[in-house]
Amino acid sequence: MINSNGTRKTVLIVSLIVIFFFFLSMGCSPQNQLIGKWTFRDSGSLYSNKCPLYLEFLGDGTSKAGSASGKYKDMGNGNIMFDFAPVWKVSLQTGYVYEYIITNGVLSISAQNFYCEYTNPLNVSKTTEKPSPVVTLQRSTEQTDLLASVRGKGKIIFESTRNQLWHLYSMNPDGSDLRPLTKAGVIGHSPDCSPDGKRIVANDIGGQIFTINIDGTNQTPILTSGKSISPRWSPDGKQIVYVSGEGSNQIYIMNADGSGQTQLTSTGEDNIIPVWTIEGQIAFYAQAEKKYYRMNSDGSEIKEIIKDEFDSYEREWSPDKSAYVAVTQGTNDITLFSADSSVSARLMEDKPGDFNPTWCP
Repeated sequence: MINSNGTRKTVLIVSLIVIFFFFLSMGCSPQNQLIGKWTFRDSGSLYSNKCPLYLEFLGDGTSKAGSASGKYKDMGNGNIMFDFAPVWKVSLQTGYVYEYIITNGVLSISAQNFYCEYTNPLNVSKTTEKPSPVVTLQRSTEQTDLLASVRGKGKIIFESTRNQLWHLYSMNPDGSDLRPLTKAGVIGHSPDCSPDGKRIVANDIGGQIFTINIDGTNQTPILTSGKSISPRWSPDGKQIVYVSGEGSNQIYIMNADGSGQTQLTSTGEDNIIPVWTIEGQIAFYAQAEKKYYRMNSDGSEIKEIIKDEFDSYEREWSPDKSAYVAVTQGTNDITLFSADSSVSARLMEDKPGDFNPTWCP
């Protein structure tokens, strides 16, 4: 004989399971933090003109963006996908995976060439920040001593694909306190720290150069014309050297505010990777010739140099020159080295792809 109470309990459990997976399939859970109406706020992003004035997420998996409506799917791990119609009324692309983070009532949605911020007062206490990886690497005594020697000596800023998009990150020189620098959703490449340690200069995926505070605030575009990459501060912080060009890449220089743009090389072949010397000269690599050169900051007196000399200029030193950081070729790990390179220590355990570290004093 079948117990009626047991049957009812079984039916109830099955029903709850079905309801749970229904919510899950619609891209939401009973505690979905996205549910509600979000209003656009101007964060100063280069891409603010692409942002719908509001986003609304409903519990049935549907969404609205301005005058467009459709569906959304929360993919988990801070990723979301949209399906809007009509597509021409909204810049959120159908079938494209976006990143999102909710922090203190602010929803940030980002992708390549896209970043928007929205506010919802009902979500002020909710947070979906992704936890930083915990460094659990096994260390030798020499490595432990090296890491201890750089603690408190500034910050390491670098670019990473750890969230599947190019973002700038910050960490301590010993690999601790890893956090996203570009909280405003900036997709950044080739960061370089100002001599006073207060500002970062970088280029975005579209080849525009911007500066941003060391804490990720006050993003300011300084060069929006052309396609420019590899910006580097001068030792006195007054100028920035960079690479730009349509037919071939050449070395340019400008003032720190973006004014006074001046072309320094014009060989017809690609000249790349500009770096400053302590004396205020500029070294670079001539790609076609596979040779290294050094010149004055006005482009005069170009002289060939050896690779070892170039490498010494390119090296990212600690403020006291007792150590430096570099990317280990092949593994894309950021590694800390002693001044004589005799001791090295990988700074993070994960394997996302980290590049172009710069040491801020």
